[in-house]
Amino acid sequence: MNVLRALALQSADPNCIVLGEQEITQYLQGSKASLQKLRAAIDREAGTSQQYATFWTTMQKFVDRLQGG
Repeated sequence: MNVLRALALQSADPNCIVLGEQEITQYLQGSKASLQKLRAAIDREAGTSQQYATFWTTMQKFVDRLQGG
């Protein structure tokens, strides 16, 4: 989550979206990964970070696609 927060701070750079998606994909390959916990954490960030709302909304949509929705 710390990497995603750091990327949100740099979200003016369009590469941050791709890097965020890659970070999520790498996290989900881990043995302790939880898509539900990740989604909850991203939702919390989206709800509290209005300055970086576009980044977090994009990450929410990416996780939605991974969940099949």
